[in-house]
Amino acid sequence: MTLERVETAIASLRDEVSLLVQGLRQISATQEIHTEILRTIGVAATAPSQTEDALQDLLAKIGASINSQSEVLVAIKDSIKRLPADVDAAIVSRGQRNK
Repeated sequence: MTLERVETAIASLRDEVSLLVQGLRQISATQEIHTEILRTIGVAATAPSQTEDALQDLLAKIGASINSQSEVLVAIKDSIKRLPADVDAAIVSRGQRNK
Protein backbone atom coordinates (compact mmCIF):
# COMPACT_ATOMS: atom_id res chain seq x y z
CA MET A 1 0.00 0.00 0.00
CA THR A 2 1.48 3.33 -1.03
CA LEU A 3 1.62 6.39 1.15
CA GLU A 4 -0.91 8.07 -1.12
CA ARG A 5 -3.42 5.25 -0.61
CA VAL A 6 -2.97 5.41 3.12
CA GLU A 7 -3.49 9.18 3.07
CA THR A 8 -6.64 8.73 1.02
CA ALA A 9 -7.95 6.08 3.38
CA ILE A 10 -7.22 8.30 6.36
CA ALA A 11 -8.97 11.25 4.71
CA SER A 12 -12.01 9.07 4.09
CA LEU A 13 -11.99 7.92 7.71
CA ARG A 14 -11.73 11.52 8.88
CA ASP A 15 -14.79 12.42 6.82
CA GLU A 16 -16.77 9.54 8.27
CA VAL A 17 -15.69 10.36 11.82
CA SER A 18 -16.62 14.00 11.22
CA LEU A 19 -20.11 12.91 10.20
CA LEU A 20 -20.39 10.70 13.26
CA VAL A 21 -19.27 13.55 15.54
CA GLN A 22 -21.81 15.85 13.91
CA GLY A 23 -24.54 13.29 14.54
CA LEU A 24 -23.50 12.85 18.15
CA ARG A 25 -23.53 16.62 18.65
CA GLN A 26 -27.07 16.70 17.29
CA ILE A 27 -28.06 13.96 19.69
CA SER A 28 -26.52 15.89 22.58
CA ALA A 29 -28.37 19.05 21.58
CA THR A 30 -31.61 17.07 21.32
CA GLN A 31 -31.07 15.66 24.80
CA GLU A 32 -30.58 19.18 26.16
CA ILE A 33 -33.86 20.19 24.54
CA HIS A 34 -35.56 17.14 26.05
CA THR A 35 -34.25 18.06 29.49
CA GLU A 36 -35.67 21.56 29.20
CA ILE A 37 -38.99 20.25 27.90
CA LEU A 38 -39.19 17.76 30.77
CA ARG A 39 -38.55 20.57 33.25
CA THR A 40 -41.35 22.55 31.65
CA ILE A 41 -43.63 19.52 31.80
CA GLY A 42 -42.81 19.11 35.48
CA VAL A 43 -43.77 22.72 36.12
CA ALA A 44 -46.91 22.39 33.97
CA ALA A 45 -47.94 19.15 35.67
CA THR A 46 -47.65 20.61 39.16
CA ALA A 47 -49.14 24.03 38.42
CA PRO A 48 -52.79 24.52 39.30
CA SER A 49 -55.32 24.94 36.49
CA GLN A 50 -52.94 24.32 33.58
CA THR A 51 -54.77 23.47 30.40
CA GLU A 52 -54.17 20.10 28.87
CA ASP A 53 -53.41 21.75 25.53
CA ALA A 54 -50.11 23.11 26.84
CA LEU A 55 -49.12 19.68 28.08
CA GLN A 56 -50.17 18.09 24.79
CA ASP A 57 -48.10 20.63 22.87
CA LEU A 58 -45.06 19.83 24.99
CA LEU A 59 -45.54 16.11 24.50
CA ALA A 60 -45.84 16.65 20.74
CA LYS A 61 -42.53 18.55 20.80
CA ILE A 62 -40.89 15.70 22.67
CA GLY A 63 -42.24 13.22 20.14
CA ALA A 64 -40.91 15.29 17.24
CA SER A 65 -37.49 15.59 18.91
CA ILE A 66 -37.33 11.85 19.52
CA ASN A 67 -38.23 11.16 15.89
CA SER A 68 -35.52 13.56 14.74
CA GLN A 69 -32.99 11.92 17.04
CA SER A 70 -33.97 8.49 15.76
CA GLU A 71 -33.33 9.62 12.18
CA VAL A 72 -29.86 10.84 13.17
CA LEU A 73 -29.10 7.51 14.84
CA VAL A 74 -30.19 5.60 11.73
CA ALA A 75 -27.96 7.83 9.58
CA ILE A 76 -25.00 7.21 11.91
CA LYS A 77 -25.65 3.46 11.85
CA ASP A 78 -25.80 3.48 8.04
CA SER A 79 -22.62 5.53 7.85
CA ILE A 80 -20.79 3.09 10.13
CA LYS A 81 -22.01 0.14 8.05
CA ARG A 82 -20.70 1.78 4.84
CA LEU A 83 -17.37 2.81 6.33
CA PRO A 84 -15.32 -0.31 5.41
CA ALA A 85 -16.67 -0.36 1.85
CA ASP A 86 -16.11 3.39 1.45
CA VAL A 87 -12.51 3.08 2.61
CA ASP A 88 -11.91 0.12 0.28
CA ALA A 89 -13.48 1.99 -2.64
CA ALA A 90 -11.37 5.07 -1.93
CA ILE A 91 -8.20 3.00 -1.85
CA VAL A 92 -9.09 1.13 -5.05
CA SER A 93 -10.13 4.34 -6.81
CA ARG A 94 -6.96 6.08 -5.78
CA GLY A 95 -4.90 3.08 -6.88
CA GLN A 96 -6.53 3.08 -10.33
CA ARG A 97 -5.81 6.79 -10.79
CA ASN A 98 -2.15 6.22 -9.96
CA LYS A 99 -1.73 3.61 -12.69
